[in-house]
Amino acid sequence: QARAERQSKRSGQRFNSLEAITAAAQINPDSAEVRSEAITSLALADMRPLRRFESSYRTLKPHAVDAAGELFAQAEPNGQARIRRTMDGTDVAVLERPGVALEWVLAFSPDGRHLALCYAGSELWIWNLDRGEPVAKVSNWSSVAGYSFTPDGAAFIMAKSDGRTDRLDLGTGTMVSSFRLPITGVELSFARDGSLLAVGNTETNLI
Repeated sequence: QARAERQSKRSGQRFNSLEAITAAAQINPDSAEVRSEAITSLALADMRPLRRFESSYRTLKPHAVDAAGELFAQAEPNGQARIRRTMDGTDVAVLERPGVALEWVLAFSPDGRHLALCYAGSELWIWNLDRGEPVAKVSNWSSVAGYSFTPDGAAFIMAKSDGRTDRLDLGTGTMVSSFRLPITGVELSFARDGSLLAVGNTETNLI
C-alpha cells in the first residue's frame, strides 16, 4: 500500500505512504522492505490540504497567511476581513468597514501584528490586530506599483508608479520619509535584517 501511494503522484502521497509504513512497521518492525520504503517516502515532495475555509465572496486577492502560518485572513462581504487560526479554524478577529467592498487582502506584517487591506475607492487601511483598529489610512492606492512591510513590522513601504517610494510608520500612522528609486519597483523584498532592499520589475533588478 505504501508503494502504491508513493507512486500515485497524487496530493498527499507522502503523508499517506508514511501512514501505511507506520502501520506496517507495527506488524513487522525489523522488515528491510519497510525501512527502504520509509526512506524513499521521506524524500517525496508533497502537500495536502490542512483546512478548508468556504467562501462565496469573489474579489481580486481574497486571502493571506501570516509568516508563522498561524493566522489566515479572508475577505468577506460587506467590507469584512475575518481572521482565523489555521490549525483549528477558530475566529480571532473580524475587521469591519461596513458598506465598503474589500478588494485586496494584501499581507500580514512579518510579526503578525498588522494586516494591510485595500478597499473599493483605492484606499489602503493597515489594521493593528491587537487593538482591532486601523493605524494608518492611505488614499490613491492605485498609484502604488509595489509594497512590503519592513522585516521588523514597524513600517510599510510603498513604491509608486512615478518612482517615488514612501515609508509609512505604523507606530504613528504617518509618512516618515520619501525617496526616489532609479526604477519603478513592482516587487520589493527586504533582507531579513532590513539592511538591504531588492527592487525589481520586468526589465531591471536592483539591490
